[in-house]
Amino acid sequence: MTREQYLMMRQGGNFNIIYEFYKENFDHGKHSPFLGIQELAQLLPMFGNIDVIFETCCKHYDKKFDVVRVTDKDGNLIKLV
Repeated sequence: MTREQYLMMRQGGNFNIIYEFYKENFDHGKHSPFLGIQELAQLLPMFGNIDVIFETCCKHYDKKFDVVRVTDKDGNLIKLV
């Protein structure tokens, strides 16, 4: 996933961010089987709140891609750059 792809997905709150994180961190030597996106979506609630998981993945990619959050004075997100 490129920075531009991430920003587009991030703006729309796209679940694929979680799947990209899963693919990036999947270790074929330790984990089995590799899940498809539908399978991951079904199993994910067993591991915690999906919104929290999504934010954790976004924090990872925000740091990886050096994304800056532009917010208003109340802390509301205006834009990601």
